[in-house]
Amino acid sequence: MKYFLLMILIFINSLFANQQVKKKVEEDKKIINACNSGDAIACNSLGNIYFDLSSDKANVFIGILLHKKACKLGNEESCKIINDYEDKKYKSLFTDNETKILNFMIKEELTFFLQGNEPISIFKEYYNSKRTHIAATSNDIQLDYEKNEVGADLKYKNKDIVVSGEVSRISKDAFDSIYLDLKGGTNQFMPPKAYIEKEYIEWVSKLSKKDKIKLFCEKSSMVMGSAILNNCKPLDAVIEEKTNNIIDLIDKKEISALNEDLFIMGFTIKELSKSLKNNSKCYTSNDMNSCIKELNSVMPKFQKNFSDLKGLFK
Repeated sequence: MKYFLLMILIFINSLFANQQVKKKVEEDKKIINACNSGDAIACNSLGNIYFDLSSDKANVFIGILLHKKACKLGNEESCKIINDYEDKKYKSLFTDNETKILNFMIKEELTFFLQGNEPISIFKEYYNSKRTHIAATSNDIQLDYEKNEVGADLKYKNKDIVVSGEVSRISKDAFDSIYLDLKGGTNQFMPPKAYIEKEYIEWVSKLSKKDKIKLFCEKSSMVMGSAILNNCKPLDAVIEEKTNNIIDLIDKKEISALNEDLFIMGFTIKELSKSLKNNSKCYTSNDMNSCIKELNSVMPKFQKNFSDLKGLFK
């Protein structure tokens, strides 16, 4: 599935409407129903079950949600437990392998967002971006500028652009600035040019003609017939940097202040990781697409294990 995180949120929210807590089918229905009916002691008991790391039901994210609910209902023990967690960081609640899954999920949404799509609400507040995003090929950008420079400026100028293209030349100008000629347009002598930030000189040094690349550029213009893309960086590097920034921003918040969707995602990651092998691509590679494909393959098992919860929370 193309947008795996969106699928997770839709599925989880369909099971637990009205922010109802999640629990495995094997748990005592009376306790679960009591918690959902507003019994603080029942919610506290369920929270303790999920906090028991010796149990196969252990899932700290569900434990926190249950104790938060119990605390709101007046259970002092649960309030103390939540207070004890305030100094913990969101990322610290994951194992190393689970953190890799978290990173891939954020990267997938960032890729979706940076290409001009509306982000899923779970991370929207952490993007801190006021600029418009757009995705285009180097050929489309060049053709747009050839057709109408004014119209192309309105479309691309002062926007963040994800550019896909093929390298036709690797050069420096008179000011020692690094740029790439990309394939595009109707005149091979006036190709679109992407100026690369100097900190990525090592990346550029390993490129070859005909390499297919994706760049993240911050603005565009036209000079002597060529579309010019400025402040360009490798897209993968930008996504990596922004992923780390998002996690850092989440970690700055107290546990009690985090959106419940983050706990739902944490719960999902922990449950899905139980179905992955130790040599999973999610753990052993940097290939986002392969990881998402593996997660997608174990999703039916996840759905089966928790499908009966609908009945428990009616």
